[in-house]
Amino acid sequence: MPSRALHILVLAAGAASACAATARGRQPSPSPLMILAGACMLADGGSKDLTDDYGYRGTLAMLAYESGIAGLPWIDFDWNRVTGQGNRVDAAGVLYTERIPLSQSVYLGVGLGSFYNNVRIVQADGSTLRDDKWTIGGKALIGISLGSTVVIEGGYYYSGEIAGIDTKAYGLSLGLRF
Repeated sequence: MPSRALHILVLAAGAASACAATARGRQPSPSPLMILAGACMLADGGSKDLTDDYGYRGTLAMLAYESGIAGLPWIDFDWNRVTGQGNRVDAAGVLYTERIPLSQSVYLGVGLGSFYNNVRIVQADGSTLRDDKWTIGGKALIGISLGSTVVIEGGYYYSGEIAGIDTKAYGLSLGLRF
């Protein structure tokens, strides 16, 4: 009998929690996925001399159906790649990002997570330096929603340094929410 009472209590608590969340207006977003693609540029002048001026970037973002600290919580999978002159700098990250609405169409975002950096640099003597490592990183962004499905985001991606190469970057992306 005590087991049955415990089950009924747990079910009642779950139902009350769901009702309270609905009453507070916590409805799931109709578009929980976002795909962004665009251009990026290394932030450090010395590192930029090793590659072309611009590279490309992508983000897959998934909305988490929970309350955030200050906004809507997302899990972002980010990737920046800059190449040129036989060199390559990659930074791939997984970040917890909160997008904080400022108005119906403008939002700010802050993210914290981990980046995997990978570089291939041709040295002056012709040898190739390859290195990779994990590091803690983050991002700050500003976004504009153009309707319910199209977004534009600009951001700064702090992904650390590897083999003397600064992998931090600026990026601008166009995305779709669905």
